[in-house]
Amino acid sequence: MNQFNYTKINYYFIFICLIIIIIFNYNYFNIKESLTSNILLPNNSIDNCIDNYFDKIVCITMPNRKAHMVNTFKQWGISKVQFFDAIDKSKYTHQDFIDQKILSRYFHPYLNLGRICCHLSALTVYTNFVKSDAKNILILEDDLDINQYKNILDFNEQIQPYIQNIPDDWEYLNFGKCSDYCNLSIQKNNYWSIPARPLCRTAIALKKTAAKSIIKHTSFMQKYPGDIMISNLIKNKIFLAYSSNTQLFKQDRHNFGSNLENHNITHLKMCKD
Repeated sequence: MNQFNYTKINYYFIFICLIIIIIFNYNYFNIKESLTSNILLPNNSIDNCIDNYFDKIVCITMPNRKAHMVNTFKQWGISKVQFFDAIDKSKYTHQDFIDQKILSRYFHPYLNLGRICCHLSALTVYTNFVKSDAKNILILEDDLDINQYKNILDFNEQIQPYIQNIPDDWEYLNFGKCSDYCNLSIQKNNYWSIPARPLCRTAIALKKTAAKSIIKHTSFMQKYPGDIMISNLIKNKIFLAYSSNTQLFKQDRHNFGSNLENHNITHLKMCKD
C-alpha cells in the first residue's frame, strides 16, 4: 500500500472519530436536557384546582400589598391570576364621588372613603368581567393569609372537594364569608350552604347574571357599604348565592389591618351567632 493510501485511510479514520465525538456530544446534551426537564416536570404538572375551574381570576390590590399577593399565589400554585390596581382613597374626597353621582349627597357617615373606593374597585372588576368572554370569575382581595396553605398540594387537598361539589345552579359563591347568621343558612351539601346574610368579599365568584344585578343595584351608594348591599340582594333572592361551609380564604388582619378603618386585628369570624 503506498503512502497516498495510508494518508487517505488516516483521513477517513480521523473523520469517523470526529463523527463519533459529535454524535456522543449531541446525545449527551439531549440526555442532560431531558433529565433537567424531567426533574422540573413534577412541579409544573400540578394544576391548581381554581385555575382549572374559573375562566378568570382577579386580585384587587393596593400597591403596598401586591408583593405579598404575588408570593401568596406562588406558594399556593395559582398561576392564572390578574391584578387590578385598587382605587386609591387618598386621591379623592366625598365631594368627588357626589359630583360623579356615585354617592348620595346625604350619605351615611359610615361610608368612609375606604369603603367607597373598595366598592368602586370591585364594581369596576365586575363591569370588566361582564364585557369579557369569560363565563365566570373569581375575585380575591389583597390581604389573604399566606400561611393558610403551605403549598399547592395542601391548597388542592383542602379546596378541591369544595370545587368538585359546587352546585350547578350557582350565580354567586362566597369562599370566605364573615359575620353571617349561619343558623339561618340552608344546607345544600357537605360543602355549600345558601347563606342568610354573607358579609365580606375576601374571595367571591360570580357568573354574569349576578354581576349584572350587583352593578344595577349597588352602583349608587347612600347608606351601606358594598358587601352589605350585596348581602341584601342575596337575602332578597335577586340571584342564587352559596357560601362554603368552611372559611377557605382568611384575611390576615394582624399584618395588614384594614383599609376600611375596621380595627379588629384578628381575621373575621364566619358566623355571627
